[in-house]
Amino acid sequence: MVQTIFKKSEVLGKTKDEAIRNAAPLNLRVDATQAYKKWAKENATNDDNVKEWMQNYLKKKKFTMPNDGAFIVLQSAVVDSRERPYKVEKPKYEARTHTPIRVYVGRAQDTGEELFTEKTSKAAEAAAKEFIVDNHVGVDLFIETRLKEKNSLYAKVNYVPSKGTQPCKILVFGYYSAE
Repeated sequence: MVQTIFKKSEVLGKTKDEAIRNAAPLNLRVDATQAYKKWAKENATNDDNVKEWMQNYLKKKKFTMPNDGAFIVLQSAVVDSRERPYKVEKPKYEARTHTPIRVYVGRAQDTGEELFTEKTSKAAEAAAKEFIVDNHVGVDLFIETRLKEKNSLYAKVNYVPSKGTQPCKILVFGYYSAE
């Protein structure tokens, strides 16, 4: 047996149409904003009175089927209309992004495999001597220039909406089906 339960809730969306779509599973058939505003001018509005008005409105419109409902626009949407809704921030660099640095690379004489990388020639010679003692394989030392990866972030481009941008807020009410 299917029961219907009266419920009301607030729903948000970027536009009015999106807010109505977000109100699923309720089938919103009528915009009751003008009727509500007219009633609110003449009557005191508290939760009980508003709920009673909503139920009477649905009866008047013959919305008694499960998932039938109406909505009241509480806040109209103001869509972002900026031509350029973004802000570019470029971080300050301590060094250039592609700074060349000199490194000493040790490669095995038999395979050519890179064994270690050191910053100074003395450290490279010490690493080569240690490797030869442990593995009994000769090591060739090369001086290579590599690019230092200091700060590869170039810029941040962030979305910045207009000051007046706001979502649409609607008050949805109707009879939900409860099984």
